[in-house]
Amino acid sequence: MAQNGEKKGVLPQIIVAVVVALLVGGTAPWWWNEIFHKRNDAIPTPKSPNDQKKTPSEAVHGGQVRVRCTTNPQSIPAGGQVEIRILAFTEQNTPVSGANVSIESGGGWFSVSGTTTEIGQTDFGGVFVTQWKSPNPAASGYGMGVTVTKKGFTEGRSQCNVPIQ
Repeated sequence: MAQNGEKKGVLPQIIVAVVVALLVGGTAPWWWNEIFHKRNDAIPTPKSPNDQKKTPSEAVHGGQVRVRCTTNPQSIPAGGQVEIRILAFTEQNTPVSGANVSIESGGGWFSVSGTTTEIGQTDFGGVFVTQWKSPNPAASGYGMGVTVTKKGFTEGRSQCNVPIQ
């Protein structure tokens, strides 16, 4: 491309094109990433096969299992029955689901096992519920040891007391 008898090289044309692109912004149109961008955030890839089986609390948290016991009603007459709720949660107050719960009473019996020991698992909300019946005649109260365990967590313990009226 000669102009006024001069020959121009390709290099000045490339430089002009680069400068124009930089001045205009040099970015792709808004739709470019929508069409050509690789999406790797849609499906998270587990780090190991065992991660697929973990509950949210186990995948995110670990550490000490905290245990809280409540009874309803708070006290019962001799021969009466009480609902016992065990709540298992992390130090971050996240429920620990699928945890193994063991409750041992000093007397009476649990409605499911028929013995002084009840074993079960917490539900998705980290709660295990059972019924316990007092003997008749009964002591003035019964203390129950509660143990909660789950793989990846440190064992949690609590005491549950049922006063007898």
